[in-house]
Amino acid sequence: MIDIAESGAPHPGALKNVREARHLDVDDVVRDVGISTEALLAIEDGEEPASRAVLKRLAKHYAVPLYFFYIDDLELTKTTLPDFRSRAPKVAKLGGALAASVTRAYEIRDVLSEGIEKVEDVFKVRGALPSLNVEMSIKSAARRLRSYFRLEQRPAQTFETTKVYLDWIRARAEYAGIITVFETLDAEDGRGYCIAHDNQIPYVVVNTTNNIGQEPRIFTLMHELVHVALHKSGVSDPFATRNEVERFCNRVAAEVLMPEDAFLAAAARLATVRSNNEFVRSLADAFKVSQQASALRAELTGAKPEGFYQRWMSQFTENVFSQYNFPVEKQIRISKDIGKRKIAKYGTTLPILLFELFEHRFIGALDIRRISGIKPKYLAATYGAATKRLKELGLDGE
Repeated sequence: MIDIAESGAPHPGALKNVREARHLDVDDVVRDVGISTEALLAIEDGEEPASRAVLKRLAKHYAVPLYFFYIDDLELTKTTLPDFRSRAPKVAKLGGALAASVTRAYEIRDVLSEGIEKVEDVFKVRGALPSLNVEMSIKSAARRLRSYFRLEQRPAQTFETTKVYLDWIRARAEYAGIITVFETLDAEDGRGYCIAHDNQIPYVVVNTTNNIGQEPRIFTLMHELVHVALHKSGVSDPFATRNEVERFCNRVAAEVLMPEDAFLAAAARLATVRSNNEFVRSLADAFKVSQQASALRAELTGAKPEGFYQRWMSQFTENVFSQYNFPVEKQIRISKDIGKRKIAKYGTTLPILLFELFEHRFIGALDIRRISGIKPKYLAATYGAATKRLKELGLDGE
């Protein structure tokens, strides 16, 4: 163990190696950390001393322990995720909350991939999501996913609330062995990301900062699940449509959640509605999607003429829409039940697997806290909340 108190200045080159491993330019770091370009370069070259406070801010931004900066010839494995928000996917810049999230994702995946055989009798995967490719027809790809999720048997209208519908789709994904995490990242970190290009456990993150309310989260989750079925890892945003993969994921997610035939039939029943806002809101309520998604779908399916979406959006300030179907305080209300709070973030599958691995003595309680934030005293409560949620959804017997 390196004694930082006795080690003096950071090792020349270590800070730069960490920054480059996160695919960050100097400008990215100085903007987010709050130091000058000259100061950062001088610290990286070993020409100027750095205060402990600055080093701690840098370590947090890079999502690494502070002692990494004091290691001779540090070689940090580069975590490379495409950024599908650009026309030709660039490598995503991993800093701040996104770096911490991705680092945690790989740690969790490593633990689960090593220990999954320990809990095979407890966790039985229903079957992987069907494999897709961007050359497929949209309706064919969507039909496969709808069949997998059994959405024909349980359409959106049969669910009492949007929250239960979201929980259902999320639990279905987790039955395929996909870890789903809903967490707070920075606004510039996109709406979500997934890790699904290898043969390990697929991992999906929905950025709750950019997905306020249940409806946007449903669409973003489905968008990421299409990424998983394509085996295309990366950072994404359904509203970034310059990229071929993003466009495919958007169109498939829309067809899964709002099948064209059913959508047109519902739109026809609303033909006498004079208000466009009421028309859009009624369709959004029926399919449990955001009003923005239903407005766009109305134009793309021909239910409304070309230009309808932009005209509808033009009523909102700076063309930015936020859907509030209920009071804001209800959206941000946090349950006092710690188990429910944890499964709201980590879903049902991950807490169950971590608890079972703990019971099999494969992983310790402190390791679970390190990679997931679940404290030892709340581990059983989180497991209980997860199993209860599956029972409420009628999935505990599968």
